[in-house]
Amino acid sequence: EFEPLNASEGVPNPYKNHSLAELKAKRGYKAPIVGRPVMGQMRVPSNFKVSIKETYEACKQRLKIDWVNGYRGWDTHQNLFYTQGHRVAFHCAAFGVVYDRASNTQAFVTDNPESEGVAEGNTDDTLCMARHPNKSIFATGEIGLRPKIVIWDSADMGGTKSPPIILEGFHQRAVVALCFSANEGAYLASVGQDNDHSVAIYDWRKEELLATYS
Repeated sequence: EFEPLNASEGVPNPYKNHSLAELKAKRGYKAPIVGRPVMGQMRVPSNFKVSIKETYEACKQRLKIDWVNGYRGWDTHQNLFYTQGHRVAFHCAAFGVVYDRASNTQAFVTDNPESEGVAEGNTDDTLCMARHPNKSIFATGEIGLRPKIVIWDSADMGGTKSPPIILEGFHQRAVVALCFSANEGAYLASVGQDNDHSVAIYDWRKEELLATYS
């Protein structure tokens, strides 16, 4: 169990937008629809009556990720690559996406997936992306209070054989740049959005932070 920020008995403040990262939510937590913009667009149905005999439980149906529309290109660079299998990898919102032109299908990594075959990924908007020298593995960095770096395999988007690796705890505000080393991609360098634009070097396979500079 956890207590979200600005909450009373676990209920987020409806007058403040909350990201999953800000709520420090565990995987599987469903983000509430909150905030003044949302409340301003919602109206109570004219024939709505509260009934004490009914229970207002969440519906049993769940949404399934079918397609990611869009592409974050207005404030990011080096964010679209070809994979080893000649598919297209890019990021949008909190998604890492691989597009297969031949079958006109997409595969995803993201946090809190409702769909089967979707591996755990970033929690908040991704701002950067890097391709491993083998052209199969990718890394994406996000914005947030404790931004994550997620390393995932484009050939195993469901994470059944090679689950994504998550690196976090060093950077603040956001991870704005990523790069694998040229020597077989053994190391991953990252740059943060803190005041000093701190740099970190990871042995990402071991999930080990080797060096930092700020």
